[in-house]
Amino acid sequence: MNKDFSQNAILEDIKKVSNFLGKDNLTGAEYLRHGNYSHGPIERLFGSIINAIRHAGLKISRDRVRIKDKNLILQDIIRVVKKLNRDNLSIKLYFEHGHFSDGPLKRFFGSITNAFKEAGLKKYRNIYEDRVIEDLKRCGKLLQKSYITKEDYSKIGHYSYSTVLKKLGGLSKMNMLFGFVKPKQNHYTQEQLINVLKKFYVDNNFVPTKRCMTRKNGYPCDKTYYAMFPGLSWSDILKLADLEPQTRYQGKDKIWYDSCEEMFIANTLFDNSIQYESHKRVCETRKWTCDFYLSDQDLWLEYDGLGQFRLHPKQFEEKINFYKTNNYKYLIITNYKNILKILRHE
Repeated sequence: MNKDFSQNAILEDIKKVSNFLGKDNLTGAEYLRHGNYSHGPIERLFGSIINAIRHAGLKISRDRVRIKDKNLILQDIIRVVKKLNRDNLSIKLYFEHGHFSDGPLKRFFGSITNAFKEAGLKKYRNIYEDRVIEDLKRCGKLLQKSYITKEDYSKIGHYSYSTVLKKLGGLSKMNMLFGFVKPKQNHYTQEQLINVLKKFYVDNNFVPTKRCMTRKNGYPCDKTYYAMFPGLSWSDILKLADLEPQTRYQGKDKIWYDSCEEMFIANTLFDNSIQYESHKRVCETRKWTCDFYLSDQDLWLEYDGLGQFRLHPKQFEEKINFYKTNNYKYLIITNYKNILKILRHE
């Protein structure tokens, strides 16, 4: 016979507890110690246990002493855990053995579950949740699958999907609880991915970085590589393609650059026959160099790829201030791919 979770049933049970204790008032803890309903359904229907007691026509019995130190509550939770020899607690178990009602716990921690978490307790799973998990294991064995979909479970599962969702947060989380892993769909083989890296090097004359490998650029992204080569770093994956990770990049002008973005700018200028000098000294008194000096336009071009992540921002600011105070014609760009469009508007 299914338990009645209606408002009327709960209110009747609260009145029974009141008669049993011979009182016309109750605390939340008193009801949870002697009542037939747990904290969850009462809160869902009434908002709080106090509201339910009020709806039952009883007076509210408040804690006699207003707790001022939350550590007293945490110590009491730990006391109950040690007493019961457990590493977790249900709300009902705490109210059966603890000294405090739900009011102080909510006041200090926001919720009773948060109080348990701050006390270092493991998450509590009731028997019903364990039954749902066991049922999924049964389905896995029956279907001989390492991952159960919603469609699979709806055919042979003992519980509804809404129950799975309510108890465990959905099938994905449920699968993860005991190691079922959803198979990753990948359209590339390991050999194909390695060949993409080799072709990239041949076409572009530099070793690809993770930032270069994006679907937007027409390449499989770095996540695809990590999925197909589990446990390997990007450097290890490059070595499988007979490539060594680079910290500097050689442009078509045979000059080495500190980043592939700077090399891209240099190659663009080179391909479009724009006269430039890379790493030109800005002045004699400081060791500053400019990324590119465009002689035909007398333009000092700086590529700022680091932005807020720059290690020495003050040095860069000093160089820019030097440009301003000495009337240098300069340009700072952050989008290297639109370099030609930007230069046409200068």
